[in-house]
Amino acid sequence: MDIPQAPEQGRGKRTGGFRAGLPSPFRQLTWPISKSARLTACAGTGWTLTVSNPLYRSVLMTLRLSDGRLAGLLYLLLVLTGIFSLIYVPSQVIDLDDPVRMLALIRDNRSLFAAGICVGLTAYVIYLALPVVLYRVLAPYGQSAARLMVLFALASVPMTFLALGEQLALLDLVTGENGPSEAAGAQALVRMETYFRYTGLASIFWGLWLFPLGWLGWRSGLLPHVLGFLLMISCIGFLIEFAGPLFMSGYSGSLLSTIAGTPSSFAEIGTCLWLLIMGEPKTWRKIT
Repeated sequence: MDIPQAPEQGRGKRTGGFRAGLPSPFRQLTWPISKSARLTACAGTGWTLTVSNPLYRSVLMTLRLSDGRLAGLLYLLLVLTGIFSLIYVPSQVIDLDDPVRMLALIRDNRSLFAAGICVGLTAYVIYLALPVVLYRVLAPYGQSAARLMVLFALASVPMTFLALGEQLALLDLVTGENGPSEAAGAQALVRMETYFRYTGLASIFWGLWLFPLGWLGWRSGLLPHVLGFLLMISCIGFLIEFAGPLFMSGYSGSLLSTIAGTPSSFAEIGTCLWLLIMGEPKTWRKIT
């Protein structure tokens, strides 16, 4: 199955992650992996893994990884690493109501807490790469919107690394102590509150980048209309999640909090699975 081509936009056709204007010697490059397999990079079809062994070929003839599927893979990894580092690990060790108990939980689950930091670092590195790959796919349908998408995503990364720094400091706080104390608990509380402030600020941009992504996905045909719409609505949801606690006491347990956070769950998981399974569309929408 051929990887579809995006429309011309003055600088050449978009084809499977390569520019059609590449010099002819570089339009197809082949690397032998073994006697029965070779990897080919072609300007027209993207990455192709060819298996000549009849037994293996019956299971896997050819595997192509277009920019669309690469974006889906990165997005899926981002979702999984984000769930682990931002939701699962804090649910196991964070207790802001009892800082001394929180320090004890971190000490007892030190490996889990450290794994959360490492996985979080991995998530933010993936978050650096994902908008760049999506830009390659979507830029022909709106350069300004595609640039905003990348800038919004990248703007969140410094704040997330500062948040990781607070977690590292918290990990140092439980090292070498005979047992959690009130003083150490007070320091831990300050660290975690600062961590949540940084992630709260980063969440503004986690939402903002979804609006141009949804609009470009809708406009290009890369995504179904419903996913494009949900991504744009998710942008508003993230902004409400940030502003809600500032204006409403008890916001976290309110109905508004549930409503605001729901679209992004469906939109982002649906988008990553759609891109990973479907890749780039067979027919790109014409730009009018």
